[in-house]
Amino acid sequence: FETGFFHADPHPGNMLRLDKPTEDGATLALIDCGLMASIDRTDRDNMISAVIHLANKDYASLVDDFMKLNILPEDSDRAAIIP
Repeated sequence: FETGFFHADPHPGNMLRLDKPTEDGATLALIDCGLMASIDRTDRDNMISAVIHLANKDYASLVDDFMKLNILPEDSDRAAIIP
């Protein structure tokens, strides 16, 4: 969420500790780059909102977040989705 870079499978087997830092100070290398992506600021903010709304059980707002993220279409039947 900080940088907008997403690695889909960051478990210990896909991380290598470098013997010495790179020129920019990195000490960790990610391997198995089968699914990586950049996430823009608007989508990151909507994802953060979705996590907060889910944690607070605010399902109506969560549906709005999912619509903003194009997970649900804008014409979704909110009454059928919200418990």
